[in-house]
Amino acid sequence: MEPVSLAASIVTLTDTGFSVGKLLLDTYSSYRNAPQEVLEIAHEVNICCSLMASMGEQLRTCSVQYSAEFQQSVAWLLQNVGTILL
Repeated sequence: MEPVSLAASIVTLTDTGFSVGKLLLDTYSSYRNAPQEVLEIAHEVNICCSLMASMGEQLRTCSVQYSAEFQQSVAWLLQNVGTILL
């Protein structure tokens, strides 16, 4: 996976994650008695998305050629995180 396509995948996942986090917060806000876990999950999703956004920015601005092992690891991460968030 090329750094540019890797960064694009991270941006897509980040957008999805932020959407999921917003949906959770909106759902939480609409139910006064919603469990604390919903708020905590939404917060954790937003943290993960912020980390992914930061990683994507680093990949976009870095001119380093990444090893095949690193690219496979990131591709695996993106595939699994995408499955969870979507």
